[in-house]
Amino acid sequence: ALRQAKNSAAESDHAFRERVLDVCEQTEISYWDLVLAQEVLKIREFAVQLADEQLRRTQDLYSVGKTVVGDVMSANAEKASRTADLTDAQAAIKRQSLALVRLMNPEGGPGWDTTFAPSDAPEVALVTVEPNTSDELAQVYRPELAQSKLELANRDLDVVRARNDLLPR
Repeated sequence: ALRQAKNSAAESDHAFRERVLDVCEQTEISYWDLVLAQEVLKIREFAVQLADEQLRRTQDLYSVGKTVVGDVMSANAEKASRTADLTDAQAAIKRQSLALVRLMNPEGGPGWDTTFAPSDAPEVALVTVEPNTSDELAQVYRPELAQSKLELANRDLDVVRARNDLLPR
């Protein structure tokens, strides 16, 4: 029973470590999702500017008789579509900011008005992966593997306890 209690305590430590790693991973992913949402917002703002410029040109062409009213309506619809995309991009930034607030849980109140200004630009780095090294590191650092080993040890101890219970007193 004492060995099982020690194993259970170690299992809890590994479960805590796994949860901390998960929160860190989710925070990092949420940060980069916010960076992406901000880049998409810039693209959508530019698309609205282009649609507005196209609408003005089409209206000018219509005023001098070089195009039909359908072209103006089409340009107007395009501008409305791009404006809707811009609104969606703004909502995505708010959604990603709220996700970061939930993950980071800043001090001093609910933090719903907290805004983030990511300063790190995304970089692409070439990483060489060696399977043997990755496997060795996983054996040492992956908390779920350690938890599984401890759970297996506890089950072995349950078998020993069951055998001992079958012995005569």
